[in-house]
Amino acid sequence: MRGFHETSLAAVAAAPPAESAVAIRVPWLSHIAVRSAAVLVVATLLPLLVVIAAYDRYATSLLDIVSGARIEQRLAISHGRVAGFLEARFAQLDTLATHPDVTSLARSASLTARGGGVRALLEYEADNPDLYGVLLFDGSGSLVDAIPSQAAAGVPYWGGRWQPLKEEVPRSDAPRGRVVGPFLPADGRPGSLLLVRQLPTAGGMPAAAIALHVRLSSLTEALGQEDARGLFKPLMLTPGGLAFSPIGRPERPTGNIMEGPELLPGWRVALAVETRPIVRPLSTIREALLGAAVAVAALVAGVVVVLGSRLNRRIGRLVESSAALAEGRLDSRVSDDGRDELTVLARAFNRMAARQRDTLNAAVEAEKMAVLGRFASSFAHEVKNPLAAMKTTVQGLLARNANEEHRRLLEGMDDEIDRLDGSLRDFLVYARPAPASPRRVVVEEVLARCETLISHQLKDAGIKYVALGETNLALRTDIVHLQQILMNLIANAIDAMPDGGRITLRVRRSIGSGIIEVSDTGHGIPEAMIDHVMEPFVSTRKDGAGLGLAISRQLAEINGGKLAIASEAGQGTTVTLSLPRDEEACS
Repeated sequence: MRGFHETSLAAVAAAPPAESAVAIRVPWLSHIAVRSAAVLVVATLLPLLVVIAAYDRYATSLLDIVSGARIEQRLAISHGRVAGFLEARFAQLDTLATHPDVTSLARSASLTARGGGVRALLEYEADNPDLYGVLLFDGSGSLVDAIPSQAAAGVPYWGGRWQPLKEEVPRSDAPRGRVVGPFLPADGRPGSLLLVRQLPTAGGMPAAAIALHVRLSSLTEALGQEDARGLFKPLMLTPGGLAFSPIGRPERPTGNIMEGPELLPGWRVALAVETRPIVRPLSTIREALLGAAVAVAALVAGVVVVLGSRLNRRIGRLVESSAALAEGRLDSRVSDDGRDELTVLARAFNRMAARQRDTLNAAVEAEKMAVLGRFASSFAHEVKNPLAAMKTTVQGLLARNANEEHRRLLEGMDDEIDRLDGSLRDFLVYARPAPASPRRVVVEEVLARCETLISHQLKDAGIKYVALGETNLALRTDIVHLQQILMNLIANAIDAMPDGGRITLRVRRSIGSGIIEVSDTGHGIPEAMIDHVMEPFVSTRKDGAGLGLAISRQLAEINGGKLAIASEAGQGTTVTLSLPRDEEACS
């Protein structure tokens, strides 16, 4: 019969082996992680791009406002300083041109100021750090005298000839005089310009002129210094398209040129604006924002690749286990380590697989028992009648036969018939158990009845029987089934102690159930058999039928209970019976 049981299970659970791995073929664009990442990228980058665009507009506006305000202010300051410088020089020129001694000198035949108060006056006015000297010209524009200042350098003060009014240089007429120049530095002569005023002469003679020989660097120094951050650089724009730096050197302007009002015809203050010092940090911030956007996109892409791969592997294991379960491998399980949604899904799958296994096992067990019941009925019908005839014949022979040897053989045959009849009854009980009729049962009453039935066996075997605990506990069970279970367990305990020992029954309560433990001090059960000892036709005794524990477990389950066994070879065995408690008795 055990072979029948194994064959039934194999027929139900057999299936071809599954592949070692199941490949997940899902297009990347359809992958959950990719779609989630796309939403994440859009949700992250879109606000960032909006911020960058708004930042660009704000930075441009800020640059225009800041640079424009500062440039206008600086341009106004430089213009005012240069205008003040020129006003001072023209005022000085006015003083000289209208002085009586100078006008008298102009009406004389000779313009050389060699003595008297005129010379002292010219030397006094020439003694100015912003001038190289004072120059006198005749009616033809020829230089006739040069009164040097302390800053005088080069020709015509240190020798040599110079005719500035006859050179091809820009000339600008202003209301208070003529501006000649600028003269570029050349041949030891520094950069300069002339402020010229004609002098009155007598008798229709060509008009003489007096000029202030102005240091060009003094004029450009009034522009002020270059901005420390290089935002703008002041320049002096002159006729002829020339530009000079604040130190008086010719300059080729770069960047945006912002011009101020005209100081003199052709003369203007200007600023060469360079926006890179302001734009550079703004561009750096913008590039940092763009870099952050790219980094976020790259990071999200990397996370998608990693998570997608992990997700594929984990889902692949789920698919693989599902395929194995569909093929009948009911022990297939999925690792449920973790706390995420896939872990919850894996645990749900494992619970489903366990329920499916239990359901299938229950169905197989029911089918097996149905087949076994039909077989048992037929088998019992075929065997019981011959057994009854054999027993009647043996008893008749015993009654008429006085030969001791024959009687001993007949008595042995009679015992074997009784043993075979008992095994057949056990087989019928296991194959077709009687349904349970649960009622209130006090454990103490059943224990007392069992002790009465086995007292002679206990005495003959030298075994001590002890009942401990809450023996007055009331259970809700079938009393016949409970007695049969306890008798089977006690009988097994007696068989396990051929040299005597102790059987202990402990009764205790648990949540919603009552517990009866049957312990012995026998030889125990080998570890290799402990998981199979409650299966039918499995016995530790050579002459055992192997149905006692199987019937006991079956009856316990019929009554809504459980039977568990714990044993250690050489240390004894403890069988734990759990049955529902009688709730009315508890209340």
